[in-house]
Amino acid sequence: MGRAAKSIGLGVAALAAVAAYFLTGRHGAQNRKRVKGWMLKIKGEVLDNLEDMKHVNEEAYCKLVDGITGRYQRIKKVSRPELKKINKDLKKAWGNISKELH
Repeated sequence: MGRAAKSIGLGVAALAAVAAYFLTGRHGAQNRKRVKGWMLKIKGEVLDNLEDMKHVNEEAYCKLVDGITGRYQRIKKVSRPELKKINKDLKKAWGNISKELH
């Protein structure tokens, strides 16, 4: 499998894991009601950057999530509690993502 195909596969697996966790997990019904455009943008940015990472581990993933959600603090439509929630949810998804990677 080529590097590009492996990267695409990683992105698809990560997307599936994050989407499954966020939309069907313990708080899935509540999360589905709250999905907003900016949340999808954050997840998309995380996934795009995740595909480009050469070495993916929990520390690198959490640092990536913190960096991306940190930029959204400056957006006035995004409340701090909502931003903290999406940050926490994305970090919790690491367990599912790591299973897909190995």
